[in-house]
Amino acid sequence: MEDALKSLPVTVSPQPTPEPMAVYIFDPTVLYQKLQINADALTPPASANPVNGTGNTDDLEATDNQDLISSGGGNDQASAFKGDDFITLESGNNTAYGGQGNDTVLGGQDNDLIFGDLGDDLIQSGGGNDTVFGTQGNDLLHGNQGDDLLLGGEDIDVLEGNEGNDLVFGGKSTDFLKGNEGDDVLFGDEGTDIVSGGTGNDTTYGGKETDLLDGNEGNDLLWGDLGDDLLDGGTEEDQLFGGEGNDILVGAEGLDTLTGGGGNDEFYIATQFDTETITDFQDGLDRIVFTGGLTFAQLQITSVNGNTILTVTSTQQQVAKLLGVNSSLITAADFFENNSPQ
Repeated sequence: MEDALKSLPVTVSPQPTPEPMAVYIFDPTVLYQKLQINADALTPPASANPVNGTGNTDDLEATDNQDLISSGGGNDQASAFKGDDFITLESGNNTAYGGQGNDTVLGGQDNDLIFGDLGDDLIQSGGGNDTVFGTQGNDLLHGNQGDDLLLGGEDIDVLEGNEGNDLVFGGKSTDFLKGNEGDDVLFGDEGTDIVSGGTGNDTTYGGKETDLLDGNEGNDLLWGDLGDDLLDGGTEEDQLFGGEGNDILVGAEGLDTLTGGGGNDEFYIATQFDTETITDFQDGLDRIVFTGGLTFAQLQITSVNGNTILTVTSTQQQVAKLLGVNSSLITAADFFENNSPQ
């Protein structure tokens, strides 16, 4: 996962420089590839030692070898130990502990509580509103149906909410988060995280370090928080807040509102985008970056009600509104032309 993150084609250089702070090319396939589950991983191993529930309320314990635990009905507790175990939770509000190995846990149809514990675990919740803790190890957590709570833990984790309105926390290290369907809330927390809202009206928080936030579809709210972050609103009407640090904000499609916050920020505009409203542009500190073939020579700069309006002269398309900015202060020095492919 660390190699995939390092290969993501986003580069940041310190301010001030005679060139743009960054080249914006966000490739979401890096995140989506991490979210794929091999079908074989969801197939119980034929050689595993079976441990079966009775249909009542059971306390099921594995051996130190590889075990296949099936809870059956009832509100059960299933505990794995040293081996690479496979736990299947069925009906009832169940609790599962992965133990020390690299375990696979499949949630049932009700509200389950699942702990990955040690090892690199694969956990897929079921039909209820489940709570899943990855804890230690590089874990893969999938929410499935229901309104789920996913917590990544200490190491490099991949978390996907899937259906429902999910709450997802990355944890301490570099994490990959995707809300998918529903109106989700996602926190990257510590580490350099990649966070994608998916469909629905999502809220994403980057956390303490340099994060990449992608709102994707829906009317999204993106908070970069600390660090030098990249925020891409995606489609529809989004609100982007860079927070502290030197941030890159891309509203993309839809009527978006961009607030850089502290630091020297960059706001991307293009004729392919709708009008971007920039709430806190600081002349001499922040910069506007043209993409998609747009150049400074094509612009008409006017003042309306104390705001600066950027309009493409040939088409009269309004591409940006700078709130509370005196238009006489805006010159070519406030812009860069970066027409790399998007």
